Amino acid sequence: IGVLPLGMAALAESVTEALREWLSDRGGCTLLDVGGSTGDAAYSLALEYGLHATVLEPSDDERAQAASKGLATIAGAFDTWEPDRKYDVVTILQTLDHLSDPVAALRKVRQAVADDGLLLVDIVDFRMLAVGFKSLTKAVKIDHPCAWCDFNAAAALERAGFRAEAIGCGAEQGTLHHRGYAAKIARKVL
Repeated sequence: IGVLPLGMAALAESVTEALREWLSDRGGCTLLDVGGSTGDAAYSLALEYGLHATVLEPSDDERAQAASKGLATIAGAFDTWEPDRKYDVVTILQTLDHLSDPVAALRKVRQAVADDGLLLVDIVDFRMLAVGFKSLTKAVKIDHPCAWCDFNAAAALERAGFRAEAIGCGAEQGTLHHRGYAAKIARKVL
């Protein structure tokens, strides 16, 4: 597994590659990037796959940067946002780890995923960080109330009504690895 340099541009590149199998022939689809910050990942996906991208972000400054890239934006955060439409692809990148009730957040996001849509969630893989740091205490992050790894991320997705299609690390498996982050690609269970 190659470790990528830290930064949103590297993450955007990794997400774009991880979704290649699912999106390469689906131009014109809609994308919602939840907690999308300045829109780097959404912009990369929009350019690569011809997606109509929207960024959900609470920060005015970060939404303005996303809008300057030509992306649609929605002001809001998980706790204030109410989905009002369906998207073909929803991404939650470096966001779910910060929530106190991630299953409730995933259930809310499920309302925004089209019936044949795709969800990509990346998490801080606690076990990967603990091994990398050789320390449990260094792997603990005060702003991450949930300690995620493959098995509990898969269980949270299932409880929220998704079926994991790719779990783990490594682009060859349709997932990504980014400095201790592991992505989970899932489909909505009908």
